Amino acid sequence: MARTVKKTWMAIGTPRPGDLGSGDGHAQNETNTRTLLAVLAALLAFRLVALTANRTDLFFDEAQYWSWSLVPDFGYFSKPPLIAWIISATTAVCGHGEACIRAGSPVLHTGTAWFVYLAGRHLYDSRTGFWAAVAFVTLPGVSFSSGIISTDVPLLLCWAGALYAFVRLMDDLV
Repeated sequence: MARTVKKTWMAIGTPRPGDLGSGDGHAQNETNTRTLLAVLAALLAFRLVALTANRTDLFFDEAQYWSWSLVPDFGYFSKPPLIAWIISATTAVCGHGEACIRAGSPVLHTGTAWFVYLAGRHLYDSRTGFWAAVAFVTLPGVSFSSGIISTDVPLLLCWAGALYAFVRLMDDLV
């Protein structure tokens, strides 16, 4: 099947999705990557500082996740352990304040944006990947979610990582 698809693309003359970025140029690719890293770092720094200025108490779920993080385990009453492990890691670094409990969220959203960039760059070109990552990381829902810690944040990171892995896997099959 994979050989048939590859031969069909070659016969038609249509480039494969991964080939669309081949005219992008190495220099432009590097520029877009560096620019994106700067944008993501600046936004991450802003969101971490904003967490320290946030005077909102922990929501019920966040408080429950924090209490779980005090005794890391392989599972809890209603959730898998990853959220508690993330909170345990961030509080080990900076303490048990609300900002430190929520600090994992903007960090993970930044990682998700990076995977979105990698997938867009691989499928199309670095410019498309750049704008896809910027669009994702500045979405209102993502901006709001960066101020709270929830199970959705690591889920999005894992989905984006799986998407990128799938895109890379398809190159091997085609």
